[in-house]
Amino acid sequence: MPNMDYGIIGNCQIIALVDKKASIDWACFPRFDAPSVFAKILDEKRGGCFSIQPENPNATSVQYYLRNTNILVTEFTCQGEGKFQVIDFCPRFRQFERYFKPTAIYRKIKLMQGSPRIVVDCDPKFNYATKDPEVNIGSNHISYDRLIRLSTTTSLAYVLEKKAFKLDRDHYLILTYGEPLEAPLKETYESFFDRCKDYWEEWVKKSRIPSIYQDEVIRASLALKLCCYSDTGAIIAACTTSIPESNGSTRNWDYRFCWFRDAYFTMKALDDLGHYTEKEKFVAYLSNIIIADSSKEVLQPLYGISGDKTLTEIELSHLDGFKGNKPVRIGNDAYTHHQYDLYGEMVMCLAPIFFDKRLISYNLEQLFEDFKVLVEKCIHFFKAPDNGIWEFRSDPGIHTFTQLFCWVGVHRGSEVAEQTGNFELAKEWRKKAKEIRDEIMEKAWCEEEQMFTQRFGGCNADASNLLMSAIGFVDGKDTKFISTVKRYGQILKKDDYLYRYVNEDDFGFPEVSFNICTFWYIDALIDIGEIEEAKRLYDNILSHRNHVGLLSEDLDPKTGDLWGNYPQTYSLVGIIHTAMKLDERIGPNRI
Repeated sequence: MPNMDYGIIGNCQIIALVDKKASIDWACFPRFDAPSVFAKILDEKRGGCFSIQPENPNATSVQYYLRNTNILVTEFTCQGEGKFQVIDFCPRFRQFERYFKPTAIYRKIKLMQGSPRIVVDCDPKFNYATKDPEVNIGSNHISYDRLIRLSTTTSLAYVLEKKAFKLDRDHYLILTYGEPLEAPLKETYESFFDRCKDYWEEWVKKSRIPSIYQDEVIRASLALKLCCYSDTGAIIAACTTSIPESNGSTRNWDYRFCWFRDAYFTMKALDDLGHYTEKEKFVAYLSNIIIADSSKEVLQPLYGISGDKTLTEIELSHLDGFKGNKPVRIGNDAYTHHQYDLYGEMVMCLAPIFFDKRLISYNLEQLFEDFKVLVEKCIHFFKAPDNGIWEFRSDPGIHTFTQLFCWVGVHRGSEVAEQTGNFELAKEWRKKAKEIRDEIMEKAWCEEEQMFTQRFGGCNADASNLLMSAIGFVDGKDTKFISTVKRYGQILKKDDYLYRYVNEDDFGFPEVSFNICTFWYIDALIDIGEIEEAKRLYDNILSHRNHVGLLSEDLDPKTGDLWGNYPQTYSLVGIIHTAMKLDERIGPNRI
């Protein structure tokens, strides 16, 4: 089985991973960062899963989404016996002027042909598989620790004993957390299915998409939406933990938190698609943290989805890990790092509010006070050593990427100051932005290699510098930028995929490419006018999406396997943003 053969379902409250054989191998209740209920992805034997599979070991399956939705279908063909589908979703739709998004998974077994024999196995393991729940049987349900309930039209005995039974009609299985379902199963499922399907189709209809690569952009955007925690507005980097960057690397991290940097890129992609609600909710989340941590000298690079500050990293030694890759980690010590680029990214998040007349729910005068603090932090931390975008744990330095976002924070800040009538402040910030830019141009340039470098005074390549053009620091005709792009193609590109860097870090030398860096390289090629090569590389990276069109964080150029946490918002953003850039150059128009 390929590394990342999973579809995802969710409703902006929970996310579950479903493999190509209709087994839910990862789900955390009651929210993204809660302890797992199913964790087979991290331990085949003891992790726990919820599977619906044919008894016939030779049965084949295909998996796909209903068009323009997050409703997942796994279709089985059992030779000589028949066919059936498992249709999975987590309800999300408008109800009573709010979004209905219960902590629940809805599953339907739809008989298509014949009478195949199937096995249903619901085996939750609480708290990262450290606790077997107490099982109780009701008249038509099974409860686990009286916290999770499986209501079903199938035989309870067959489920508990994992016995095969003949499928002679449709069946419904609804797994709920907390509040049990007290309603007819069939009618509830079918009603919620229709309303959920309508919700996702309408959401897609409201999206502004390119005229090319439409299916790819729609699927990526639907997955991005699932990573937005609607209760607070936080956006997680990915819904999994401890999927390693490469086999045996021990680079196994928990990504179920909100990095300001990742969230900025995700928010911008959704904003470009025309989804302003996500922007407003994330800005509210961001504003709460700025106010709550205003007394701190340095903001954290990441927070919990409800603004939690302490995200202590713990290793779970009892789990075997993804494909045997230990350790399994929960929490992320990167919250203790200093990553000063985040101030520039927060400026970029807030700046559009001062220019967009559609956004009327803000007190702009008060918001500008918070905004000023962020811009002043960009000035204060310019040239300060930090852990950088790639989170070098033991080797801080003056990273060029950080300095670029210090510049962009001050530069964009001057534009906002002008817009709000703070003309003297705008003048002061413009002058400072120029000083910062001049120093970056001098100290981040390596004359020997003819490229911008990872750190001031160094000569290592770093793919994050490819964003220089995207953020407006240089344009595509800048000779130093063109030279940098070409040198990076020689140093960082291996078999058409880009590495973050190739110098040694805390864990050795990187062994796999980083998908967002490949997209950044393609974007840079577009900016310098190499459109044909850019399209070739874009088509190539798209070919490595899994069977439902999604990407994880990393890709092994040797094997083509996807590695790293999944689905990775950075990678999904790359699909969307690059398609839009290509459309501007080779597409007839945007829709």
